[in-house]
Amino acid sequence: MTIDELIKKKIEILENEPEKLGEAAVKSQLYIWEQVQEQIDKFETVDGKIVVNNKNIRILYKVIDTLKESINNTDFQEAMKAFVNSFDEATTISDRLAKEIEKGFKPNKAQKDLVQLAKDNAVATLIGEGLAARLTQPFVELLAANVSAGNSLLETRKQLKKFVLGTKDSDGRLLANVRTNSATALAVADASYSAAVAEQVGAVWFRYAGSVIDTTRPFCKDRAGKYYHKKEIESWADGDWKGEIAGTTSRTIFSFRGGWNCRHSINMLNIRVVPQSVIQRNIDNGNYKQ
Repeated sequence: MTIDELIKKKIEILENEPEKLGEAAVKSQLYIWEQVQEQIDKFETVDGKIVVNNKNIRILYKVIDTLKESINNTDFQEAMKAFVNSFDEATTISDRLAKEIEKGFKPNKAQKDLVQLAKDNAVATLIGEGLAARLTQPFVELLAANVSAGNSLLETRKQLKKFVLGTKDSDGRLLANVRTNSATALAVADASYSAAVAEQVGAVWFRYAGSVIDTTRPFCKDRAGKYYHKKEIESWADGDWKGEIAGTTSRTIFSFRGGWNCRHSINMLNIRVVPQSVIQRNIDNGNYKQ
């Protein structure tokens, strides 16, 4: 692959893999609701209201168990495996770009550990503790509140369905968790690894790559597809823009880039592919000496 092809492939990974996970989340939510609703409809009622008795408490626990089991039995687990594998695909591309600068480059153990840490964190956020905090725990609290209050079965089902599946104006909890965290997790992991590798090989030239869509923030829209010297990128941290991640500095800008949900990528380059006008600009501003 050429450098342009490598960068294009990485952008496809950063943009498409979170979308695929989101599609899996939508299907999984439907399956989860089908399984849970079957148990919810077993509650004993009087005049349409849930009765607080021992049988219904047992059903309540059964609903909770069904929720947890249904999450584990959906295609979302397989989709998560594919999503986590995409971290390694992006890493491989960064390695290829690094070898364009230093032919003998090999990632060290610390860099590999950095990727593994990012993968572990993504798993915890999307199907582990993070999912429990955003889906399982709130669902249990909502269900218990309705049962203990003797709310109507119809209203209870309505509230829980909205919680799991969302509405036309809001996402269900599983999908919301994916949309909030997956793109940022993958992109930051890729960017952090790439920054560490770029530091090792002494890269000073970069290209800010990624698609521009309707929701692209001005920060990224102004930079997408353009070439920069390392010092120019470091200076971006002195600015202030909507979506900026707290803690963005001249060092972390390479990892955080445009901010939350930014899927753009800062890619190291060999000087031979950098436009002469960009090189001259940086000679003129004192960033680079030939």
